[in-house]
Amino acid sequence: MPDFAVISPKLGIAENMPTVLLSEAFMAKGSQNVHERYGRYDRMRGRLPQLTDSESVKIKAPTDVFTITGINTGTKTITITGDHSAGATALAAGDTIRINGGTTAGNNITFTVDTLPTTSTIVTLETLEAAGGTPGNLFVGATPVIEYHRHIRHNTGTEHLLLGTKYHILLWLNSAKSLTVKWTNVDPANVSRWEITDHLRNVVATNNSDFVLWWNIDSSVSNAFAALDNANGIDYEGTANRLTKCKHITSYERYLILGYTTEAGTVYPQRERWAGIGTGGATIDFDENGSSDAGSKEFTTTPGFLMGFARHGDDLIISKDDSMYRSWIVTADTVFEYEEFTLKVGNLSADSLVNDKSGRLYWIGSDLTIREINTPRPISTAVDITVKGLNTAQAEFIQGTYIDEFEEVWWSLPLGSTNDTIVAFHPNSGRSFVYKFPVRAFGDFTQQEAFTYDTLPYGTYTAWGADWLFYDTQKNVVGFPLDLASDYLGNTFDLHRGDTDDGTAFTGTLIISTTLTVQKSLNMFKRVNNGADLILNRKSSGTVTLYVNRDTERSWQLLGTASLIDTDLPETVIVHVPFDIRGKSFQFKAESPDQMEILGYIFREFDFDDSR
Repeated sequence: MPDFAVISPKLGIAENMPTVLLSEAFMAKGSQNVHERYGRYDRMRGRLPQLTDSESVKIKAPTDVFTITGINTGTKTITITGDHSAGATALAAGDTIRINGGTTAGNNITFTVDTLPTTSTIVTLETLEAAGGTPGNLFVGATPVIEYHRHIRHNTGTEHLLLGTKYHILLWLNSAKSLTVKWTNVDPANVSRWEITDHLRNVVATNNSDFVLWWNIDSSVSNAFAALDNANGIDYEGTANRLTKCKHITSYERYLILGYTTEAGTVYPQRERWAGIGTGGATIDFDENGSSDAGSKEFTTTPGFLMGFARHGDDLIISKDDSMYRSWIVTADTVFEYEEFTLKVGNLSADSLVNDKSGRLYWIGSDLTIREINTPRPISTAVDITVKGLNTAQAEFIQGTYIDEFEEVWWSLPLGSTNDTIVAFHPNSGRSFVYKFPVRAFGDFTQQEAFTYDTLPYGTYTAWGADWLFYDTQKNVVGFPLDLASDYLGNTFDLHRGDTDDGTAFTGTLIISTTLTVQKSLNMFKRVNNGADLILNRKSSGTVTLYVNRDTERSWQLLGTASLIDTDLPETVIVHVPFDIRGKSFQFKAESPDQMEILGYIFREFDFDDSR
């Protein structure tokens, strides 16, 4: 009566029984919210609210921002500049509003609208405090953050987080728990993407609706974004003609480069245009007929449109929707040389272009695969069905990022009408994973404050959603890198630090496939009548439920549950799950809403039946 083990490398290879590694039996298809860590498989940690007010309530990016001119504490009335009924979100009784950035900290929270006496006054149900020197702004409505940008100011080393939305560019001020408006979009209906980049010591942004913008933060953080070059657009040829907008932007070797431009009212979807080397801000020079080395290039070898820029080593990568190019600086008057890659696969989204920490470049290909710039074959085989199932009508909004903590590249994909599924790729192992979190945009930031036991942002660990022991010992340090994500409700999260997902329990699912033989033999039935030993890392609470799917069964069959708890407090627990099943091949599914960490399975003294 043979034994068989499917285990983590941590447990070694048993000499007294046939063994395969857990990673070799792992099935990406069907597994969800689990990933490999040190040879074991852990349930993914969920999202933890990151931008919150003094009451630990999530601060949503607003659709409308009104300046508050007065607060009457007796009548609980807020008076604003503007018409609250004419904004993107028309106010009504019962709506939630927020005061933001006021001198009185007690007012910088959410309130409920009671009545609306006039279009410039709002009466709240809750009590208001005296306004102080600055009453602040009134936030109305909510909209997703569609772009984050982290900027380190040159002279001071201070860190600044910008949030781009359909309506604004906002600046987060952690000390005041507030958002400051740095730009208001002229035509929000036509804004669906931002690209924001550092250039020299300042920040440049484009949304393909407004003018190309720049933020003179080198001079002062208090500056707002303004049109780059001229108030009516960019002078690109020394005439009255202007470049009024573009889709793509990057800074490369001190050159500011624009792509998919609109010039003198004509759209040039295959055009790249660059400013003179070292020019930027108030002295930017795009005039290709002037004294600088400014110029332009048309990518017309293939009919596709430009789809964004990226870096690969010392090269600038220009992606199109049907091909990829590399460019590099030369000493000739042409400034750049170009070469088309032999790989005839384009790019679906500018935001899908991601570098890992080794500099390798990945993207979501136009053939609905995951691609790497120097690899001729797709690297998405394990998750091919998921990637090919994305909604191509929403492909422009695919988001990508590199998660350094896990050494994984993540893409947020729209399988439906929004980005509802994350596909992760681990470059070193070549394995892929699937997570189910809605992410409209990724970003990065750092821990701005360290908590103590007495200054936790919530009254209880359960309300907070994070494991304090895990959080405090590993991540509770000012400057610790954070991976940010926005949802579709206007909130910003720390992406993978919660025991729950934004306070809600979520399930991790691990599926393995095995024939209970090293040779993966299908010619013999096996009767597993002694169940299995499930090997897990001990936790203070929680259970794992085990299911099986044999051969060609249509549905999963429940086998039993295993506890993550052991009162003897060993690091690892072995829990026996009894069952009696028969089949040639087996898929075993372990599910848990808790922080399960699975090290393997041992199947003891099962029988080989005949081949029928």
